[in-house]
Amino acid sequence: AVLKLVAAGAASAHDVARFGGPDVVCAVKVLVGLERKGLVERRVLRDGYGTVRHSSHFLTPVGQHRIRVV
Repeated sequence: AVLKLVAAGAASAHDVARFGGPDVVCAVKVLVGLERKGLVERRVLRDGYGTVRHSSHFLTPVGQHRIRVV
């Protein structure tokens, strides 16, 4: 649900809060934090008109290394 809201263009926790509950807002904050640290990468699939069709988060090599170390 979080990724669908973010893919739809929700750029901030405030945008997500309008459509989801506090759990959704918390999950978005976690994803944004991991993305800023370089541990997670967001990939977006768009159609020919630029509309977002799919959005996914993947671990970066740095994120994978951190998980193995922990």
